[in-house]
Amino acid sequence: MACRREYMPVSKKAPPKEEKGESAPLWIISFADMISLLMAFFVMLQTMATPKGGGMGQTKPGVFESTISSFQDSIRCFGLPELFNGKKGSPPRYAMSNPNKEKGVRPAADGREEKNRRIFNKLRNTAQPYQSSLNGRKPSYFPMPIIFPKAGDKLSANSTASLADFANTIRQTMVSEKDKICVIGVAPDARGTEQQWLVSERRAGAVAAYLKNALPNLTDDNLHWWGAGKGGQWISTNNASSGQSHIFIIILSER
Repeated sequence: MACRREYMPVSKKAPPKEEKGESAPLWIISFADMISLLMAFFVMLQTMATPKGGGMGQTKPGVFESTISSFQDSIRCFGLPELFNGKKGSPPRYAMSNPNKEKGVRPAADGREEKNRRIFNKLRNTAQPYQSSLNGRKPSYFPMPIIFPKAGDKLSANSTASLADFANTIRQTMVSEKDKICVIGVAPDARGTEQQWLVSERRAGAVAAYLKNALPNLTDDNLHWWGAGKGGQWISTNNASSGQSHIFIIILSER
């Protein structure tokens, strides 16, 4: 006789109720997350923008340089310098110290810049301002009848005779040792501005040398000479650049 089993129904327990807090709109949650990310981003930027350390005149790596260097080392040669085509990492580069001993001078980028820098340094050292010793003197002008050969600086016989007469006159009239003689040469017959300045200076030097030999009492303080190129308006008014003379003499006297 078969036995009949009876099963008792099992009651299922209901799941526990979840405790819910105060619900917030989704846009508030998204906005809060966005603000948090922005704050983190700004903090990172502020950290990377920290200036380099060290005092005045010293350079030390800042936070950005310290962190980026390890990243650069990692990606150099794809992280495998020994295996990538059998090549090793590139050797480090070192900045060469300034070979110029002058303080505060930047190394020149090329030869032309270095040449120009030396020229201007030389001009700055030599072009010192001095008070003129020719102030407060009464000038006397003498356009000399001296004509040089074209683009030349040799005194002719006639020019030497004129200078001899002039030296004799100066010997008799120049009574003060403080009187000064200025010899100005012009060269309008020379070709080009550069040659005009060079030739005019040589002509003035030739006349000054003759006067210095003819007048032994003259010293470098009493005798001055320079070239004036082709002359200009201030000489042409005294017939010195009109072809009649290449030498213009000024005597500065304290009388």
